[in-house]
Amino acid sequence: MKIIPFASLLGTVLISMMMIMSCQVEFDPDDTSNAQILRQMNQQTRAASMNDDIEFIILTPNGLAEVGYKNFAMSAEEGDAYKELDGTSFFAVTSAGRYANDMFSIMVHSQNLSKSQSGDKLVLKKVSCGNFASNNSDIAFGTFEGGDIFVKNISDTTITLRFVKVKTRNGLGDTYFNGDLTFDIQ
Repeated sequence: MKIIPFASLLGTVLISMMMIMSCQVEFDPDDTSNAQILRQMNQQTRAASMNDDIEFIILTPNGLAEVGYKNFAMSAEEGDAYKELDGTSFFAVTSAGRYANDMFSIMVHSQNLSKSQSGDKLVLKKVSCGNFASNNSDIAFGTFEGGDIFVKNISDTTITLRFVKVKTRNGLGDTYFNGDLTFDIQ
């Protein structure tokens, strides 16, 4: 009589183990679905220390995109309209694309990073994002949905920022900026 509950318990354990093993799928380079890329991005981010390198990616609603443009200014001068942003550090990243709806951008003002050290978290003062070249306002302008940016390395001529699941959203969907990106300091 005790064998039936044991067999039932053993069967349940085996089925559970098979289900868990089926969830632990290795990254398949042929499967570049956004869901698969997000899973890989989460695994990389959790496992990496500030000393490790994480490849920078831009994941758009259309899939992976390359960096088409990047710029960094240690101390921005915005003038009369945005005096409160004068002296802040500013950077912009735009994905490469042929059409307006392919060029996803993020522009950020943060505290002045001139005295920053590796591991310092950016305090985001103003974030603009979207597909700015689009003539559709739902696509041209987006919202910052979250994520963090840290100083990874800084020298007199370059700064490397670590983006940790920085998420933006516009009419096309969600865009993620993740990994280490090095800028020349202007």
